[in-house]
Amino acid sequence: MALLADVVSILSRLGPRGWNANVFSRLGLNTSAADMSVELSEDISQQINSQRNLIGGLRDFAQKGKQAIEPGLPGLSLLYHVLASPDVHPTPDGTPSSNQSDYPTLDELDVIENYIYSLNKNKFSDLSNLVVAVFAFQYRVGGRTAHQRHADFAFSRTGVSRIGTAEANYDARRRSYWPEPATGADGFAVMPARFGVFLCERRTPGVSDSIMNQLRRGPANYLFPVHKIFSGSECLSGFNLSVTFDEGHINEKLRRVHRHGGIPVLSGFNVDEKPFVKTEGMVSLDAVNGSSSVLLVPKHTSSLIQLAEQRNSVTGRNETVRFMVKPRRISNNRENRFFDSSYEISAQDGPPGSRHAARLAPEYLNIRHRVNDPTGGLNGLEDIGATILDEAEYLELLNDGGFEAAHFTDNSCDGFISATVSGIGKAVLSAYSIVSAPDFFPRADQHHFDKLMISINMTQTDTSPLSDEDELFSNLSIRTSSGDVVFENDKTMTAIVAHPQQISGDVLDIRDSEQMSYLPDAASNVFAPGWDISVGRRGNSSTSPLHLAAYGLGSPFPEDAKLCAALSSFWPAAAPDSSRTFFFRPNGARLGTRIPMLDVELGYHSSHPEVVAGSATSKHGWDGEFGPFVENVGGDLFVNAASARRSDYVRNALNGKMWLGPLVDASASELANRMSAFQRNLELLLDREGVAAGDLWLVSAKKILDWSDPQHARASAQMQGSGYLFVFAVVQSLSTDAGELGRLRWKLRNKQTPAGLVPRMYTCQVSASRIAWKIGSGIFAIANA
Repeated sequence: MALLADVVSILSRLGPRGWNANVFSRLGLNTSAADMSVELSEDISQQINSQRNLIGGLRDFAQKGKQAIEPGLPGLSLLYHVLASPDVHPTPDGTPSSNQSDYPTLDELDVIENYIYSLNKNKFSDLSNLVVAVFAFQYRVGGRTAHQRHADFAFSRTGVSRIGTAEANYDARRRSYWPEPATGADGFAVMPARFGVFLCERRTPGVSDSIMNQLRRGPANYLFPVHKIFSGSECLSGFNLSVTFDEGHINEKLRRVHRHGGIPVLSGFNVDEKPFVKTEGMVSLDAVNGSSSVLLVPKHTSSLIQLAEQRNSVTGRNETVRFMVKPRRISNNRENRFFDSSYEISAQDGPPGSRHAARLAPEYLNIRHRVNDPTGGLNGLEDIGATILDEAEYLELLNDGGFEAAHFTDNSCDGFISATVSGIGKAVLSAYSIVSAPDFFPRADQHHFDKLMISINMTQTDTSPLSDEDELFSNLSIRTSSGDVVFENDKTMTAIVAHPQQISGDVLDIRDSEQMSYLPDAASNVFAPGWDISVGRRGNSSTSPLHLAAYGLGSPFPEDAKLCAALSSFWPAAAPDSSRTFFFRPNGARLGTRIPMLDVELGYHSSHPEVVAGSATSKHGWDGEFGPFVENVGGDLFVNAASARRSDYVRNALNGKMWLGPLVDASASELANRMSAFQRNLELLLDREGVAAGDLWLVSAKKILDWSDPQHARASAQMQGSGYLFVFAVVQSLSTDAGELGRLRWKLRNKQTPAGLVPRMYTCQVSASRIAWKIGSGIFAIANA
């Protein structure tokens, strides 16, 4: 068998790199056996059980697993598990090796998968409703599978990849791609999604089936993969197959701004051509193991967004694509501005009884880059938020409109991954592919965050992941090059399922993992409008079916990201919360912090007291802005903070100032711990100090690894272990100019105390069991947490 020979070759390469000595031999696997087909099928359950608690990552291996290769089931195949699990390493102490070559490549893992499936002895003729379909699939730790009993494959007919500014960075130690550029530079590595073809059975779920969200509404038929399809004669007995993949993706946000958003097209521009609609140059398909499976890889670009340009048919020149900004107005209680500085396109009501609204165009548009020279590219733009100094003049211009603003574009899109299998005589159902914005909390996937939020209850929106969505179809407007509709009425496309099998063992907890997910559990569900995906409609009738669509997101996406983040991590829940950066007050409402971002994540301004003192280095935060800080001006205390109206994530993205930085360390558990500590602290201040929640501005937040460290000047020896240091301020309602464009000062209110008037600034130390707090330079009080 050619596949067996390939497996032996892989073991010959990896064995001397620590796998033989530290893993294989301890598990009773001899990679030099004369007959490896026999060796790989030997019962080694005794050795497995003896090492289950000694080899890292082996506790996740299936209790029913008893041999190196279990025909047709990678999750019960020990060899595949130890090579594919992100928790197993070939070092004596089980820590990750620094040498990427010590680990299997994706091509090698694909070879072993194919060998496992080639031994499948199931009689497919005994199965009913057999179909062939493309799935996104990933081998995962036990708590992140559909059944949560052991490490296994997770399958979905939807894959989620992410755009970036650097090429994909595969980290073999994690057995996944990693969002930081391999060069160590700021920015984002694109995040691919892996797809393969599987023989499936369509049916209602039975006792042998697992779906990640068992609460999906109503009966439905799901596709359950039973066998991987790959090229060659070893896949299915009696067949010589050939598998080829194709893709089709579309970004039509700018076209829909004009076709459905009520904004006229300027003379000479064609909305049916690039960049109003893009169908090429955004993604590529990279073969894995000779196209046994493929990676959908977004094309990386020098900046996350680009200026939109097109040849104008009237002038005959290549010009900046632009639009005339309409004056501010309110119609039917809907306004075409959001917080003065963004243009808003209203959604339409969904069908009766639906919880969703239909977005036929992007919800938000950037209007802060006036086009002065249409042929000047970026140099022909006026960044009015950075050039018009007078605040009244700035807001008047935004309100009045009447000027041409530049369109920007990004490579977010959605589409399909299709496949052709010659030699099997069956058509192949395509997978849905979403190419989304970067994930700024890559280690806090939406599904895990959703489960942790049950006991905290601090988010202001639904925290559910896209894998829970069961009301919407995939994008029904997506068509092939020949005009055929790709997706029909199927509401199970985002579900995550497992191979059919009788599962035994206890349910495993979801835990933080170094492995990045590209399945829908790591993406946010739809909302208003969304972050990863939004809601569209096929047809113009209010009764027309709703479906998932990328075109309802902001244009470009940083415009949406700014508002969602400033609205206290409004959507998605597992996203940065920049409300304390801006003291954001849309429509006069004060929005309190939900997820306390650390100072280092929001960025240290050059005038920050810690930077001035030399204890911190000035560096902008994840969004290109700087966090707030308290400063003394003429003997009075002020909070110096960024202006929400002046802040421009589009500007920051163009200038390469958006980055991951310390956010990559924020796991779902870490965020949950922060939120729990913050909530306990907030409740104490509300109770003991009688201050309104909306008035408390979290000005500083730091993570404390150990309160006993002398540098932290803990309030009492009762403060033990790890925790957080929070500083709150209560400020006056009106701000003043901070002497720097884009920053404002908010004067602290005073409180009458026995010692006299004291600025209302609360320093709080939080541990697992205690909270210490003081106002100003007073004495700490201590309470049980």
